[in-house]
Amino acid sequence: QEVRLAGQVLGTAGEPAAGYRGEALIQAFDSTARSSVDSILIMQPGSPLFRGRAPIVDGRFAATFRLPRDITYKGNQARISAFVSSAAEPAGSGYVEGIALAGTNADVELDVTGPEIAIGVRGQADFASGDLVPASPVITVAIADSSGINVTGETGHHVTLSVGDATTAVTHAFVSDPGTYRRGRLSYQIPELEPGEHGISIRAWDNFNNSATAAVSLRVGDPAAPAFSDLLFHPNPLRGESGHFTFNLFNPATVARINVFSLSGRLIDRLEVVPAAGYNQLRWRPAGLANGAYLFSLEVESDDRGRRRKKEEGVLQILR
Repeated sequence: QEVRLAGQVLGTAGEPAAGYRGEALIQAFDSTARSSVDSILIMQPGSPLFRGRAPIVDGRFAATFRLPRDITYKGNQARISAFVSSAAEPAGSGYVEGIALAGTNADVELDVTGPEIAIGVRGQADFASGDLVPASPVITVAIADSSGINVTGETGHHVTLSVGDATTAVTHAFVSDPGTYRRGRLSYQIPELEPGEHGISIRAWDNFNNSATAAVSLRVGDPAAPAFSDLLFHPNPLRGESGHFTFNLFNPATVARINVFSLSGRLIDRLEVVPAAGYNQLRWRPAGLANGAYLFSLEVESDDRGRRRKKEEGVLQILR
């Protein structure tokens, strides 16, 4: 069943906090269940059914989610909680419990297709399979399905990350996007990888227990290898208003600096960018420089261990 809920933020005296603006983290849990451990009767907490965010406007918030097939079907102690936060107001929390979960909506429209999954790498907006990544990259995974994503963590229905032969459950990291249960994302830092190419995959299930898998290849550079190559300036000599520095980057880096010097060694200009793995091109417009020869160099600062490599290469000519 698709569930719609609404909540209201109250002040310390129980009055409506009509001016409250912020965000609510909403979580729904299956019914608690009796369990016996060493002949001791305990109440086992229910599995997560939904985890998402909703904006709070004028003290009110709302959300919609779909109950998965993986519920107890016999419990009457389900629970929904909300944690609210605001930049200008105190945080707060609340919950509703004693909710019964049983049966299946006869009018539900069946879903037989698994989720859509897209894998990226934090800090690399244009990441494509096979690109260079840091040794311990943070992957970002977007998952979408018209029926919502199964976050119960029931056996066999976890969201899983596989790196080579090792598989890890990452269901806990998934949160639905604000305002919808049909898509969401997770971030997860992969333990340090050896230099070379590594295949990773994500498997996820929707609330009708249809699954899908997506896979990409990550390439980790060798710290002992050169950081870059083929540093050039073109056209050389420069006869127009501007030209381009180009180079190939082998290892991920946070900063690349191209320095232009006079023949006496005086710094004339500096270009600083966040480089991309692979081919890079930077436009340079020499302002007020006289015709003649100039030296240029490239300095790259890596993003994982703070190493810095510097390479002097090339002379450019200005003839205008």
